[in-house]
Amino acid sequence: MSLKTNCKVVIASDSFKDSMTSKEVNKQILKAFKKVNKNASYNLINISDGGEGFINAITNKTIKIKAKNPIGKYIKVPIGILNKNTAIIEMAKVSGIELLKKNEINANYTTSYGLGEVIKGALDLNFNKIYIGIGSSSTNDLGIGMLQALGGKFYDQNMNEVGIYGEDIFKIKFVDFKNIDERLKKVNITIAADVSNPLYGKDGASFIYGPQKGLKNNEIIKYDQEFIRLSRLLNQAANKDCTNYLGAGAAGGVGYSLVTFANAKIISGFDLINDLTNLTELLKNTNLLITGEGKIDDQTSFGKAPYKIAKLAKSISKGIKIYALSGVVDYNNDFQIFDDIININQSLKLENAVKKGHKRIYKSASKLAKKIFQA
Repeated sequence: MSLKTNCKVVIASDSFKDSMTSKEVNKQILKAFKKVNKNASYNLINISDGGEGFINAITNKTIKIKAKNPIGKYIKVPIGILNKNTAIIEMAKVSGIELLKKNEINANYTTSYGLGEVIKGALDLNFNKIYIGIGSSSTNDLGIGMLQALGGKFYDQNMNEVGIYGEDIFKIKFVDFKNIDERLKKVNITIAADVSNPLYGKDGASFIYGPQKGLKNNEIIKYDQEFIRLSRLLNQAANKDCTNYLGAGAAGGVGYSLVTFANAKIISGFDLINDLTNLTELLKNTNLLITGEGKIDDQTSFGKAPYKIAKLAKSISKGIKIYALSGVVDYNNDFQIFDDIININQSLKLENAVKKGHKRIYKSASKLAKKIFQA
């Protein structure tokens, strides 16, 4: 069948970091494609891997509460409302690295405390199911800050409560969870994450993600060793060991703490979006998939949303054409799964590209649409 007639198109891009949400990217692509071919059938699907844009990809309804940002300043944080029973929490909105200036990115001085406050806020609003996207975090505190906000107590050798920041975890000698929020045992918590790292070790939270959170090599080693010591204390308190749980190392150990003390389960952010949007059904008999994300590099094939949706589409729609749009293209992998990867910025400097994201995505999508439909 020709793509010039009766074409079924799915537009499903992830967000472009610091520039456009998934929804904004998809709208620009749709606008460009409709101008070239208004007769095609279009479906827009907002996607996320659990990081920036997670709430926006799932729901338009939100309520805001006050919570501490990564450096302890109170900000207004949205809780997404999927339905009367289900809340959506995005860690990037409360403890995310995008909330910080470059000189503030240092996991020694950031905390997941605000995430705990937002979880408590969702419990206070009587939601009994909570989805938490924990991508794009700025923290490496083992989720201790979060647990403190939820009633956990952590003491130094003199039985004084320790602080809420990353560097404070080194002082912990005693733990007390008798006042941890009882509602955590009753609520159904699902974590959306795009990583499967264990808590510690060479593939753990500190070694893999510490550098991007401002930690130096000697600090990374210290945190990794501390995660080993402290997790033994927490395992004993919880009477279970989740250190090797897939995704335990996500968000600097937040994954581990939620699985350990809230009986949460961790799934791929993309898989969650797939379940909530009925993506598999929408991709059936699709002729054309347009996807993308802010940066396509060698990490894209390790669980990032555009690669996953392309792989899914190939498995269920024979002969489908797949194109990816990206703000930064830098890879050595052989991405044969995409018919083409388009750099929307080319030689434009990243700072200017971020500001001009909407125009650049529209212009590139227009060129692509003409190439496809007017060939």
